[in-house]
Amino acid sequence: PELGRTVGEELLTPTRLYVKPIRSLLAAIAPGAIHGLANVTGGGLPDNVGRILPPGKRVIVQRSAWSVPPVFAWLQKLGNVADAEMFRVFNMGIGMVAVVAPDAVADLSRRFAAADQRALPIGRVAHVLHPGARLRIVDDDAVPGVLEGLRVATVVIVVDPPLGLARPL
Repeated sequence: PELGRTVGEELLTPTRLYVKPIRSLLAAIAPGAIHGLANVTGGGLPDNVGRILPPGKRVIVQRSAWSVPPVFAWLQKLGNVADAEMFRVFNMGIGMVAVVAPDAVADLSRRFAAADQRALPIGRVAHVLHPGARLRIVDDDAVPGVLEGLRVATVVIVVDPPLGLARPL
């Protein structure tokens, strides 16, 4: 009931492909505006986004920036799976991440909307002095303290989560 359809229908929903909108975006957007792209598959956000970051960088993701599709909450509850493990194993509704310059966010969002795709900010890339996790997911109340003292470099954009509404950062 909480999925709105059968488990089979939910789990057999085809994966959204991003090749065409990404190629057209790369051809049209200003050179250097896109710093990295990560297709979020096995390994979830931490592994896939972490792979595209240079040393000394960390992504701070604001957890409330998007709504996780109901299937993930259902799987988590059914299997009694910790939040960190869910984000490590599943994409949690985020299929593609583009790390872009802050001044390219509006253009990227417009171009994806024109291709009937959604793009929204979910976090920031920060310079860090000490090594640690390459990606950190934080709740709203932790965002100011986490970003304090970090020089924010770029904005992370999620491309078309399959379900859910977003709130801007």
